[in-house]
Amino acid sequence: MSTEAIYNHIVMPTLHPRKKQYLKSVTDIPKIIEVVCSQSILKGDYAFLRRYYEGIHDINIRGFEDPYKPNNRVAHNFPKIIVDTASSYFTGKPATIQCSNPKAEKELLKINRYNQVDDVNYELDKLSNMFGHAYEIHWVDKHKDKTVHRFKYVSPENAVMFFSPDMHEEPIAFVIWKEVEDSVTKLKHFDIQLYDDTNVTEIRVDRNTNEFTIGKSDPHKMPSLPAIEFLNNEERKSSFETVIPLIDAYNKVVSDTVNDVEYWADSYLLLRDMAGTDSEDVAAMKKQRVMLVEGSGDASFLTKQTNDRHLENIKDRLTQDIHKFSQVPNLHDEQFASNLSGVAIKWKMKDLEDKTAQKERKFTKSMEKRHELILGTVKFLSVSEELFTEDDIIDITFIRNIPANIIELAELAAKIPPNLFSNETLRAQFPIKYNEEQEKKRIEEEQKSKVNAEMGSNPFLSKEGTPPQNADPKASPPSEPPKEE
Repeated sequence: MSTEAIYNHIVMPTLHPRKKQYLKSVTDIPKIIEVVCSQSILKGDYAFLRRYYEGIHDINIRGFEDPYKPNNRVAHNFPKIIVDTASSYFTGKPATIQCSNPKAEKELLKINRYNQVDDVNYELDKLSNMFGHAYEIHWVDKHKDKTVHRFKYVSPENAVMFFSPDMHEEPIAFVIWKEVEDSVTKLKHFDIQLYDDTNVTEIRVDRNTNEFTIGKSDPHKMPSLPAIEFLNNEERKSSFETVIPLIDAYNKVVSDTVNDVEYWADSYLLLRDMAGTDSEDVAAMKKQRVMLVEGSGDASFLTKQTNDRHLENIKDRLTQDIHKFSQVPNLHDEQFASNLSGVAIKWKMKDLEDKTAQKERKFTKSMEKRHELILGTVKFLSVSEELFTEDDIIDITFIRNIPANIIELAELAAKIPPNLFSNETLRAQFPIKYNEEQEKKRIEEEQKSKVNAEMGSNPFLSKEGTPPQNADPKASPPSEPPKEE
């Protein structure tokens, strides 16, 4: 197979669909092992998406049969821009939670803070943008002689969720594995951790024979399956998966343009009617930088005419299509350079907002399961009063990380009629970080200082800020009686 054929074979990958995996029973170990082994094919797709996010594209491995032909390989990391922009827009600002049960809300906030939930949410969002979905694993741990609830994000590269094959499609099992190679025998095997509703079981699988050995099984001390799937979309597609051919085309256009510049920068010298010139004459001309031409002879360089405008139009069109079909705006465009109004910014971000709104529904559903699992674990491990009931309502609010026009917000706040919104609601519209309790105290202190200043400027006001009774403001203050000698 030629180099060009190999290259064409590499750059046209067929990404396998990431479908749900169904399982009738967690005791069906052979079925679980079959799925884990088949995931090695899907793992290649995940590796392909990861290397594109890291800037290693197919143009980086392109080669030509002619070794003297320039082969510039310029990769443009659109996938990273798409993933980071979409993730920053959705989870760049921390999500907030409110619960109708104050005790449950306090417990949730404490556990979320201990697990650095804002970072976990962002990484789940980033992984789902990169791979189409991600997982979250929960467990209990010891901290200062206390049992605490822990959770973290898990990449789908080495994990899979199993669902029940019925209308409910409830998650019934979760598997994490790693491939290990024996340092002596060089034989490979899978170390698998199988989670179900009550236990976590260790399984070892031989990569050559697929024979397995079931190890110890311990209770995970959770009220239900301690794993949750977070979706980018129902199809589990990456945010840049559909525009990879456009990215490859852009890389080719720019790389070939640079190749042309390099190829023709060292142009051929054309000597007309000077067939008798030999290599020594050429060397002497290069050294002395003098060329003697007689009669009808002539010397010139061969140059290639290129349509620069045509190439620029192609690159601009590809750039626009990449951002259009990925539904992520080009924030480096000149359109975002000016001081846009809030409405104009929202319209330019509408495609990303539509995409994010769909994802928000998926994440809200998964985060509700997270909170139920946390409160259920606290109830399961604690003998105190019940923290969570089915009647409790947990509201999750995602805040878009969008540039705000503070001047517009200030004008809007000034024009809002009194008693329509509270000061706290208006204050929350401004993208300024502050501590609510400290801010209230500062406002009260400023108001007191203002009153004291007004009192000091009016001598007819008492300390309480009211004129003395039976006092004439126009009368001069009474003089003191003379002292007796």
